[in-house]
Amino acid sequence: MYTDRYTLGVVVAAEGYPEAPMKDIPLPDLDTENADCIVYAAGVKSGEQGLLSNGGRILLVAGQGETLQAAQDKAYRYLSANPIAHTFYRSDIGAKAIRFTEK
Repeated sequence: MYTDRYTLGVVVAAEGYPEAPMKDIPLPDLDTENADCIVYAAGVKSGEQGLLSNGGRILLVAGQGETLQAAQDKAYRYLSANPIAHTFYRSDIGAKAIRFTEK
């Protein structure tokens, strides 16, 4: 899907990544209808109750906005509103590029 808006992606990884990532972490519904985000599943599998983690890098949350800062804000807002136990993500994705574009 093409867009002329900025897009910034944040990878969500399983606890223990990269050495020994935890598996079978239940994942919530990945609803992005009103979030201005797209969520891409990677290291996941289907389970009886829905999606489960099955690798180290589980998801990529891509925020979209009119500026890089807006795209970053949307990605991190989505992640804050949809926490997943036993996972982590970096909190500095895009920071250098945003500082560079603000000059």
